[in-house]
Amino acid sequence: MTSGTHQEHGVQVKSRAKRRDKEESSSKLSKMSFWLKELIQYRGLFMLIFVLGIGGSFQYGFQISNMNSPSQFVKRFINDTWIHRYYQPIADNSLRLLWSFIVSSFCIGGLLGSLGSGYLASKYGKKRCQLCNNVIPIAAALLMGLSATANSFEMILIARFLYGINAGFGLNIHSQYAGEIADKKLRGFTNTSISIFVTTGKLTGQILGLREILGIESKWPLLLAFSGFWAVAQMVTLPFFPESPPYLLMEKNDKDGCTQALKQLWGDRDHQKAIDEMLQEQASRKTGQSVTVLELLREPSLRWQLYMLVALTIALQLCGINAGTFSWMPYCSVILLFIYTLSFGTGAGGTTITINLEIFPQEARAAAMVILGVINWLGLTIIGMVFPFVVATMEQFCFLVFLFITAICGTFLYFYLPETKGKSWLQIREDFNKLNFPTQKHTEYQPSVNDICTRL
Repeated sequence: MTSGTHQEHGVQVKSRAKRRDKEESSSKLSKMSFWLKELIQYRGLFMLIFVLGIGGSFQYGFQISNMNSPSQFVKRFINDTWIHRYYQPIADNSLRLLWSFIVSSFCIGGLLGSLGSGYLASKYGKKRCQLCNNVIPIAAALLMGLSATANSFEMILIARFLYGINAGFGLNIHSQYAGEIADKKLRGFTNTSISIFVTTGKLTGQILGLREILGIESKWPLLLAFSGFWAVAQMVTLPFFPESPPYLLMEKNDKDGCTQALKQLWGDRDHQKAIDEMLQEQASRKTGQSVTVLELLREPSLRWQLYMLVALTIALQLCGINAGTFSWMPYCSVILLFIYTLSFGTGAGGTTITINLEIFPQEARAAAMVILGVINWLGLTIIGMVFPFVVATMEQFCFLVFLFITAICGTFLYFYLPETKGKSWLQIREDFNKLNFPTQKHTEYQPSVNDICTRL
């Protein structure tokens, strides 16, 4: 090969390399442009995700953590109030009993809020329920903020109970609302935001409780009243966003309202495919109304979905993550605790609600969230009451209990929980029908051109 041929070959190689680099650069710019267009197109959805979060699961996380820092100040306030009233300090047992009432009243309120969420959400809609729910923490914040001025620890007890109602109700409504507003390709992200706001609420409560901010004796009423701020923020912003599109179409038969809601959340384009899928789901209903909790418990076509919900929620509550406010935990390995918390957030904490929302149809979702809420709040109460005795008995081996429970639930879910990724609701229903009706002959569901697949 002559030198001229070598040079010509080298020029060709360089030319191809430049052309390839130019094509790769163009491809990257195209992908970036597409991503930005998608981001702008779904800006209404992203804004609503944030608005729902600050008044929904954020409040739940915030109320769990913000009571830790001022606990000693509140106990001292109870004692000072007792002296002011009865001219003697309160007995240790009485103080312990009052404090346990203040702490447990939050769980009792949460349980009651969860029980009422299904019926109210089905009758009045998620948006209206969420707006009305914000009145509760505003009233509770006023009680908390004025308790020191009024020398009344009873106001703290009532406020914690009201905060519990708000958290229990808001967590369920937020989960249902978020599960119904997302496009299928963003459903996983939207549902995962529920747990993200829980964690953010816990972190915010801990940060505001620092001594440098509100964690001092003179400011504890302000710290405990801060939930009113988040409630006002949602109350002011939520009216600018639409009701859940599936609720408008499937519960209220408002196709025009559903179309407008989809355009506001997903962009001004053709949403007929999404509407057709909702209509298919509506046509597959046995009744035209949402089912109650009792009807859900009796419905054979949703039996295995309930099994999955119970197993997922038990695994979430009894994996040990909620037993981490106890004083002996700092003695454990910091690295192992970090890995444990990280794996929880990326695993059970981020996917449990997502799966529960995807495996239940629209008419059963509210009742399913009630059952989930009851198990959740009962789990918190049981852990708070029983775990200290488990620690005293088993000492450093106490987490073996959680290991055993998690192993059982994980094994059950591994063998029986169908995959939901890349499937429409009708396909997911067909998978569960194989479990609910094993003796019947099943045909594989063939998606039509109007079906949209779910991708987490």
